[in-house]
Amino acid sequence: MGLGSPGLFRFGIIAAALMLPTLGQCQAFEFSGSIQTAFVSGTLKGKLKNGERFYRTHVSASKGNWTAKASYWNYVFCDWHELDETNIQYSTDQYTATIGRFLMPVGQANWDDQWYSSFVFVPLIEGHVYGGRKVLERTSTGAQFDLIAGANNYNLSLTNSDPQVNQPIASRLDRTSFRWKTYKSGVQFGLSALADSATLGKKEQLLVADIRYTVPHLIVRGELLGYQSPTQRNSGFFVDANFRPRNWQDLTLSLRFEQLSSHLPTETKQEAWTLAAKARLPFESTLLINYTGGPDMGRLTLGGGWSFGLNKTFRF
Repeated sequence: MGLGSPGLFRFGIIAAALMLPTLGQCQAFEFSGSIQTAFVSGTLKGKLKNGERFYRTHVSASKGNWTAKASYWNYVFCDWHELDETNIQYSTDQYTATIGRFLMPVGQANWDDQWYSSFVFVPLIEGHVYGGRKVLERTSTGAQFDLIAGANNYNLSLTNSDPQVNQPIASRLDRTSFRWKTYKSGVQFGLSALADSATLGKKEQLLVADIRYTVPHLIVRGELLGYQSPTQRNSGFFVDANFRPRNWQDLTLSLRFEQLSSHLPTETKQEAWTLAAKARLPFESTLLINYTGGPDMGRLTLGGGWSFGLNKTFRF
């Protein structure tokens, strides 16, 4: 199932490149951007995929409290092409208001999980399909408001339940999401909830609890998730530890344990552990080496055995 087209993706890159010299003449604005690319060898739904790749182009312009973003990604691995994080923001030290297209505030899922972690694949609970969408691909159109109050952060969004792929403006607002997180003594704890507003959650519900513990050279993360809709009911968790040895700042060693259970339409379970290493290379490149094992290798949707990734970022 292809959404969008590689031709449109290439057009976006060319258009951005042609616009930059003109935009750069506007001294009142600050411009930045990046082109990220990855080559992956691993297993997807039990089939080995060699030499698969994906790309993401991101451009932003800011002036004072205002920021405009535009980005597009082409995920050849699962034949997915989509406009993402394309919006206008107004920010102060305490709050941010966003209108347009943005990543749903669900748990700790963010673009760093895709590009900067030690793992080739995102966790099963973030890579599995929820209501026809993957969490990291679940950009939505609408509006959101983010408030910082001391050690607490609150995020409220009103969005369109229809993915509206490649559309920056919502045609209706029928989904509500909320996220709260707090930070104290190196520990971040968060709660996220999502529900459709048309049926007060009878059509779709999602609840996530997450925790993150940070000390020098070590980050431990965990996430527990439950989702249900008329056709799906899923639950699962992951916990990972990421260690950067002292005096080895270019190397990260990681371990992840995860489980995903699907209760509708049939009872299935996927359970796995992954050993991972990430080496930071010159010129903003990284090499990822993973090995995934466990009792359910034949049923894993993502990973299994050895997998490798090579990522490269170009900034402008």
